[in-house]
Amino acid sequence: MKEGGVMINIASTPVLVGDTQGLVYACAKASVLTKTKMLARILAPKIRVNCMILGSIETGWVDWLDKGTVKSYQSSISLRRFGKPEEVAKVAVFLASDDSSYITGESIVVDGGDVLD
Repeated sequence: MKEGGVMINIASTPVLVGDTQGLVYACAKASVLTKTKMLARILAPKIRVNCMILGSIETGWVDWLDKGTVKSYQSSISLRRFGKPEEVAKVAVFLASDDSSYITGESIVVDGGDVLD
């Protein structure tokens, strides 16, 4: 990666609050937070490294759920809906831009207020 580059890692909200399913997945995503912090220190000041911690985003996995399960998931989210991919993209664009030029080693939670940490 060239000097001035930006790395954006992706984790998932179970790394913050735990879950009853997906132990291996959550452990792998938790390691992304450590990787983010370590690479931010190693690569600074030439490359910035940040992480987005995503909640329930409306992608293909939602198609597998029945309507009752969708409502159950959405009722636990403060904004009462799934996030949209374009909302995640806007955060990624911000992190990749000069508007975030003084941010490195950080994690931004994009989850509609699901975990409120």
